[in-house]
Amino acid sequence: MAKPHIVIEGPDGTGKSTILQTVVAYLQLRGAGKLVDVCAHERATKTPFDLAGARLHLDSSPIIAVCEPTWSGSTEIRRLLDLPEGHPESLGNDPEREALLYAEDRAALFSPDGPAAFARKWGLCLVQSRGVLSTLLYQVDRCAQKRNCSRKEALDWILSLNGNLLELKHPPDLLLILTTNPNIAHARVGEREHPRDGFEKNTELQRQLGALYADPLFLNVYREIGTRHIEFLDTSGTKEATAALCNALLSRVFAPRIETARPLI
Repeated sequence: MAKPHIVIEGPDGTGKSTILQTVVAYLQLRGAGKLVDVCAHERATKTPFDLAGARLHLDSSPIIAVCEPTWSGSTEIRRLLDLPEGHPESLGNDPEREALLYAEDRAALFSPDGPAAFARKWGLCLVQSRGVLSTLLYQVDRCAQKRNCSRKEALDWILSLNGNLLELKHPPDLLLILTTNPNIAHARVGEREHPRDGFEKNTELQRQLGALYADPLFLNVYREIGTRHIEFLDTSGTKEATAALCNALLSRVFAPRIETARPLI
């Protein structure tokens, strides 16, 4: 049985990076190998991670961790994210352009040579922070307004973009959606040295987006492609309490499969 593919989603400030580390620790305690943190490497070096040159020992079952946006996909999206809030070229001004750029960036993860596709090809654990669901939440309603069409029509257009098609060919075993009190999320974002953009600092927007994570229009996309588990995790508590909740959730989801003749991990 293939190693798990886990996608972690949630509004800004819900602790996706922290939960990613919790998930990695859980997998390692059950026999997975070292973490190959593509995301951390790319953030630190601002260069794409060369999996081919990493000389991974595949028989040691490494865990591949990826996130969006990447440093191997759209360079334009990185340039735009670095612009100051209110800049006329800001991504928030054009939802269609935003959707296209994120899909282009996503294609780098799931193209045949991308790190996510590499993990799936070789049956490795894949932990992914953000994916198509984020695009749907941030862009479907805004694209529907701009295109003067229904939400379903806007959703279908976004899903037709190549990078999104590539990702959705690989349904995750677990879609883990993080929730928290918007005021707590806002305080966490405020502690960051460089909040990414105005979206992160807009408490009311984050509140609205948090509610959209439970929208059946979006969750049905994952159900229809065969995602086995869609779970919500409240991260409002301390790191220790949240880690305990996360570990209990992972055990509930994966333990029955671990006990089979061919263990998951």
